[in-house]
Amino acid sequence: PLEEDFNTGEAQGVRAAIRFEGDSYDIVASVHHSEQETTGGLGTFRAYDAKNGRIPGLEPESLDETDIFSLAVEWDLGFATLQSQTSYIDREISGIAESSEVQASLLDYFYAGSTEADPNEPGCIAAAAFDLCPGFIGLFNFGGPVFTPDGNNLRAINSLDNSYSERWVQELRLVSPGDKRLRWTAGLFWKDSEDRTGLSNVAGYFSGREAFGTAFDPLMMVPANMHTDFLEEYAVFGEVSYDFLESLELTVGVRVSDIKQDFTNTSQGTDDTPVSPKLTLAWTPLDNLLLYFTHATGFRPGNVSNNMEFYAQQFILQRDAATDPAVIAELDAGIASFRSNLFFDGDEVRSYELGVKTALWDGRVSILGSIYQLDWDDMIVHESHPLNGDIYNANSGGADIQGLELEMTAFIFEGLSVRIAGDLNDTEVMQASALADAADGNELIYSPNKSLSVALDYSLAAFDGWSLDFHVDRSWVDEQFVDSANTVKIPSYKRTNARITMRSTDQKYRVALYGNNLSNDEILRGSDTAGTQYWHNPRQIGLEFGYDFQP
Repeated sequence: PLEEDFNTGEAQGVRAAIRFEGDSYDIVASVHHSEQETTGGLGTFRAYDAKNGRIPGLEPESLDETDIFSLAVEWDLGFATLQSQTSYIDREISGIAESSEVQASLLDYFYAGSTEADPNEPGCIAAAAFDLCPGFIGLFNFGGPVFTPDGNNLRAINSLDNSYSERWVQELRLVSPGDKRLRWTAGLFWKDSEDRTGLSNVAGYFSGREAFGTAFDPLMMVPANMHTDFLEEYAVFGEVSYDFLESLELTVGVRVSDIKQDFTNTSQGTDDTPVSPKLTLAWTPLDNLLLYFTHATGFRPGNVSNNMEFYAQQFILQRDAATDPAVIAELDAGIASFRSNLFFDGDEVRSYELGVKTALWDGRVSILGSIYQLDWDDMIVHESHPLNGDIYNANSGGADIQGLELEMTAFIFEGLSVRIAGDLNDTEVMQASALADAADGNELIYSPNKSLSVALDYSLAAFDGWSLDFHVDRSWVDEQFVDSANTVKIPSYKRTNARITMRSTDQKYRVALYGNNLSNDEILRGSDTAGTQYWHNPRQIGLEFGYDFQP
């Protein structure tokens, strides 16, 4: 149905902590539980209007439950402080996601064909980007006409999510006293995680086309969307800081990790041993002036694009049922194409930053600025598969990123402050593979070239010791691409938010009136080549009450 994109959300949670203190130790145990429920869809075909195929009893919704348990221990050993941080996270996610009418049409054309489709139909227009409409014969019709190729078979398709994550993390650090000329940190790290993705699909069909489901329903039972990923990481790290002069400090550090992953859908895992060095040189020529240079590296392990195996398994079902050698050969080529994009390797970033921090006029004005360069190797990017246009992860050469950031905060007079922050950013894909969407010279996705924000804060005494805090901010964000091929762009936008908060004398009680996106602008935050759009929230006005239970 065509309907207003109306979403609701409800969140609740509880946090509790207990602390034990002694002469030489400090122990804090905490627990956190949260639940978030939503109703409504995510994507629309225009601002705040959705056009989805609806399956009765399967309206879009989600539930996210998270439990976090942690134990932090600090023990003064004299020559150093032993720090231990232990945490366990258990998260369960369930929900129903509804596809748009256009997304359902894309699947209809892919499997049943489009030789009789209306070329002016929105789904056909979107499918033209993938050569699926008009004129595509349809996967089910490779061996001869079976289903009517007009796009009126599949009415709707819903994704049912039932996933969970479990993660243990343990870190131990020895930290030397901070008042010495030579300071050091040494530590060990361990992480063990299990992430289960449980996706299944349910389809609905147009009246009189239910026979299409006899071929389509078995495809949704392919087990590739039900998988568990296991990751275990061990790391050792260290850092040394030395004051060559009272105003000159050098810090060097390194982290060596061993990261192993296993995937239930494949017989191949990953095994990486990244080495990540770090160097920082800080110079304080004046009491209110700091200049610094930092070089660091970061690593992200590879993984599996499970949707590629999902499509390979679908093609296998069609191949096993086919009898025409030409059809079998074409399906085998498709299987090989999907599986060639199943795995992707890790990527690495080297960063260089030169910055300044200073204060002027007795600290009434503070300025932070930096210029940076990032060299990204074996970059993991989103690519669209040529057979069906679906997105998968792939390595594609690298990228160069340069930019600068500047932030200034000024206290105009007592109670009134202004903060101005902005950045310039330039990204460029380098050494891309020949068939990649992210071609040489393209910009990175979600990387606006510039942004600017201004915030004003004013505080004054109200009555009986209560205070009033006024806040208003306005931000400007430049246009940005959302696909690696740089064909879909989000326009630039502006947004204004405001908040008035009243606080009690002891800071325990607070009441706030807030408004977000006050001008009620239609602000696009994402889109895809099929025409599905994702939006920032429209104007929101709210009242907030708070109480701090801490003594």
